[in-house]
Amino acid sequence: MSQPISPRASRRLFRSPGPLRRAGDRVEVASRLLCALVVLLAVPVALTAATVAGTSARQRADDEAATRTAVPAVLLADAVAATGAEAAAGSVRTPATWHAPDGSRREGPVPATAGASAGQTVTIWVDGDGDRARPPLDTAGVVSAAVSTGMMAFLVLAALALSGHLLVCRALERHRSRQWDRAWAAVEPRWSGRC
Repeated sequence: MSQPISPRASRRLFRSPGPLRRAGDRVEVASRLLCALVVLLAVPVALTAATVAGTSARQRADDEAATRTAVPAVLLADAVAATGAEAAAGSVRTPATWHAPDGSRREGPVPATAGASAGQTVTIWVDGDGDRARPPLDTAGVVSAAVSTGMMAFLVLAALALSGHLLVCRALERHRSRQWDRAWAAVEPRWSGRC
């Protein structure tokens, strides 16, 4: 169970300490508040982006499922790994033949398990023309698209808010440093006895 922010912590976070507040201190507090507000508003924006991306991905998955078909392909040669990388991947592109949805015969390379023999059957996905296609997007792909889009939206907004706040703080620090240098240049000669 999370604890609410104590009044002391909230004063430190959102108010300038002490009676000697400067205008720059108020600007820094306002920047801090704006940063916190943007991060809080990033949550519903991220959820909206995730919902839109999920809906779009679900539509794409439905379209792909309607236009793609799983068909058996017969290997025309043994699946032999040409390199160590192919053997490690476990999948070798091997010539095969299959029938398109219209019944015509097609031929081309398909992924097969290394060591598969000629004549064995592997399942591939084809589009309406009978050309090889990727499998339709599944539920895990839809969820992944929604989550990654939502997370990216949140991270981008949070990073922009934090970057903006840090830029304000840096500008204020430079301004304060210049003020300090001017004040010191005016006081130092009297203080050191050089006036």
